[in-house]
Amino acid sequence: MRRTVVTFLSIGLVIFGISGCSNAGNNFDVTANITEESTESGETKEAEEIETVKEDTAEEASKTEIDKSAVLDAYDKTKADLGKYYYVWDSPKFEIPLLLITDYCVIGEDAELFGHGSAYDCKVYFADPNKGMKVIEIGNMKALSTAYPLAGSDDGLFAASDHNVFQYIPDYKEGKLILWYGFEDNVINTVMEHTGYLKITDGNMEDVEKVDQTQAYDSYYSAEVFSFERTSDVSEPYEFYNLSKEYELEREMYLYAVNLVENGKYRDFEGDIGNILSEYKDIDIDGDGETDTIERFENTNSEYAYSFSFSNGNTLKTPTFSDSPNEGEIIELKDMDGDYKDEILITHYTDGTGGPVAWDVYLYYCNDKNIWEEITIKDEHIQIQDIADVCDFTIGSDYEPMLVSVELTDDGIAMLIDYGSKLGANQIFDLDVFLFDYKNGKLSLSEHSSELVGKYWPKNVEGTY
Repeated sequence: MRRTVVTFLSIGLVIFGISGCSNAGNNFDVTANITEESTESGETKEAEEIETVKEDTAEEASKTEIDKSAVLDAYDKTKADLGKYYYVWDSPKFEIPLLLITDYCVIGEDAELFGHGSAYDCKVYFADPNKGMKVIEIGNMKALSTAYPLAGSDDGLFAASDHNVFQYIPDYKEGKLILWYGFEDNVINTVMEHTGYLKITDGNMEDVEKVDQTQAYDSYYSAEVFSFERTSDVSEPYEFYNLSKEYELEREMYLYAVNLVENGKYRDFEGDIGNILSEYKDIDIDGDGETDTIERFENTNSEYAYSFSFSNGNTLKTPTFSDSPNEGEIIELKDMDGDYKDEILITHYTDGTGGPVAWDVYLYYCNDKNIWEEITIKDEHIQIQDIADVCDFTIGSDYEPMLVSVELTDDGIAMLIDYGSKLGANQIFDLDVFLFDYKNGKLSLSEHSSELVGKYWPKNVEGTY
C-alpha cells in the first residue's frame, strides 16, 4: 500500500493526505514522499492529484484572506461616527490596517512644526473579519508632551514624551493593542507601578534600575508623524470679514452694528441677529458643517451682550455693551490659522463728532481643548493690550493715539491708529496701520505703515474715516 503526504504553506500549515487508507502506527515526514515503487504512470497521476489539491487549497485560502478593500470600506462608513479626525495605519508587516481617531489636532506653532493634522492622543480601532468587519475599539494612545506627536512605522505605533517611549502593535485575535516595546523612566507611572525604570521588550515589562533610552528614541524619531484628516467632508467655516474694504467706517456701522442698523430701529432687539442681518443667518463658525447662532440679549439695564451657540453644545458669551443710539458692535468671522474654526472679532464703535472710534475690541478663538478663549485688544481700561510698547504710545500726552478700527484680513489682523489731534471742531488726521500675525491665541507684529491705510481702509483715506 502506498501513501503520499503533501504539505505546503498557505495561510497556516496545511497537511493533506492522499490515499485510500492509512496505518495508524506509521509516522511520516512533513514532505512530499513518493515511493520508489511508483510507476511512471502512477507518478504522473499522483503529481496531477497534488496539483489539484494545491489549487483547491489555494482557492479555499483566498476566501479567508483579509480583504483590505472591505476593511477600508468599513472604516469609511464608520469613521465620522467615531470622531472628527482619522488616520489609517497600513503596514505590510501587519495583516489588517488600523483606524486611528482623534477629536483634536495640533494647531498654531506646533502645526507648523509637526504638520497640520498631527495629534497627541487617539483611539485605535480595527475591522474584525470574524464579526462581519465590525469596527471595534482595541486601545488608545497618548503622548504626554506636546513635543512628541503620535507617529508610526512598519514596526508599530508610537507615543512618546520626555519620560517615555511606547511602541504598540495590534493583537487581532484578542482584539487589543499591545504595548510591545519601549521604556518609562522613574519619574512617572502610567502603565504599571515601578520604583525604577520600566523596561518593555516583546510585550514583557520589568522594573529595572536603568534602561538604555537611545534606541527607543531613535525608533520614535525614525517613525513618521501621523497626519490625521477630517472624518467627514464639511464646508469651510463661514467667513465675514474685512468690511472696510467695501465701506466707509460710518457706512459699515450703519449696515452691521445692531444699535445703528436702520437708524437704530433694532436698538432693543433680542434674539438671533441673523433674523435682522441675513449675513449672520444659518452660519457655521466652528467648521463642523452644522449651523451655529449669534443671539443678542439684554444683560443689565441698557446693556446688551452676545451669546454664540454652537451645534456641539458649546456656548460663548461676551461682555456687555452700551445700547447708546450712536454706538454698536460689528462682528467679523474668519479662520485665521487654518484649524477649520473661525476666530471671532467683536468691535464696539462710537460714532462721535470726530468720526468713528473703536472703544472695546475682543478677539475670540477656540483652543486645542475646544474651549473658547478671549483676547482683549482694547477696553475702557486698556489702550491696546500687549501692543502699547510696540506702537510706541505715550499715554497721558496732550492727545492720545486712538484705535480707530480693527479688521480681520487675508494678511492678518489690521489695526487703524490715529496719531492726529483735534483743535476745536477741526480734526487733524495722522493715520497708521499695524498688521499683526495671529497664531494660536497670540498676536505678533508683522509690519506697520501709513501706506497700509489705503489697502485695508481704502474708502476712509480722504479727509475723514
